[in-house]
Amino acid sequence: MRIPRSTAAFRGLESLSLRAIARELGFGPASLYGYFDSKEAILETLGARAAESLRGSLMRVVSRLGDDRSMLTALGVSYVRWARANPEDFQFLCQRVLSRRQSTKRHARSRSSVHTLFVEIVEAVQRAHQAGAISGETPGGVVHLAFGLWAMAHGLASLQVTQRSTRHADFEAIERALFDALVTGWR
Repeated sequence: MRIPRSTAAFRGLESLSLRAIARELGFGPASLYGYFDSKEAILETLGARAAESLRGSLMRVVSRLGDDRSMLTALGVSYVRWARANPEDFQFLCQRVLSRRQSTKRHARSRSSVHTLFVEIVEAVQRAHQAGAISGETPGGVVHLAFGLWAMAHGLASLQVTQRSTRHADFEAIERALFDALVTGWR
């Protein structure tokens, strides 16, 4: 079943309702429970699909390029480009609506798709470090460097997705310069 993203995109995740989704799909609200047990399950599915789409985009970059600093720059640019091209998916990936009834165990499962993305970024940074392209000499080593790359990519993506109508600039050139500067500092 394809879940309509437009329901949440236009009204925000907090106002997502099973009734609205059912209406968009042409179902009665009760029939959705044959597919999903709750609103949170729908959000988990949307988040997992978004994470897999972003992961695929990032892995295409990693597999195409070597283990050098340019791969890390391209990885960061790819993350932001994907977010710009998929703003609704990016928001599903970033925002979680947690029910007060939701258990800690279920919350941990819903975050696993985001964790998988971070692991992929850590592995890319590790490859560059092992190839000698970056030093990795920080107190937290490669994991801290990966977190820095992810934080920059995520921050740039968030700004562009939420403030996209306020600036008209060559964002990709700006991103490339920022990621190059970040990664060059890791020598």
